[in-house]
Amino acid sequence: MTNEYFGPELGKLWTNFTALDALIRVFLDRLPHTTKSGLPFGTDMRKSAVGTEFPESSIATYRSLRVLVKAFNQEVVKAKLGNPIDERLVDLRDALAHGFISTDEKEGPMRLLKFERSRPGYVRIARNEEMTEQWFDGRIGLTRIAIKTVCEAVDKLPPPKPRAKQS
Repeated sequence: MTNEYFGPELGKLWTNFTALDALIRVFLDRLPHTTKSGLPFGTDMRKSAVGTEFPESSIATYRSLRVLVKAFNQEVVKAKLGNPIDERLVDLRDALAHGFISTDEKEGPMRLLKFERSRPGYVRIARNEEMTEQWFDGRIGLTRIAIKTVCEAVDKLPPPKPRAKQS
């Protein structure tokens, strides 16, 4: 695999994880028993300055992807809205975020390495994978399945209630 191939494929995978996170937030926000943002209709948090505070909600939350996936899985199973997401995807996302990628060749295969604590003063390798074209195809495919699962569950929810417009 060349570096020209590696970068775009890693970007696709990371983009899918970002989309999955956002879609789960939307799903949780649409549930009748979750905390809604309370923000007036039309509020665009993306245009807010750093330091702007918002009330915590299903959308504006500090919860990690692992916690969001667990919450989605509980809700989707309880309400019989579809299949749960494979939680091992979160391990892959965490390895990409907290591990490192390296190669020992100019155009050689990249490897994803992730460490975990084993005992005081030591770590052990928790993940060591060659990031081949097949590796990317499989992982990107798994994230697409997870995204589709969440979209299908959202479509089965009642439509959101209208919010008050800003004055």
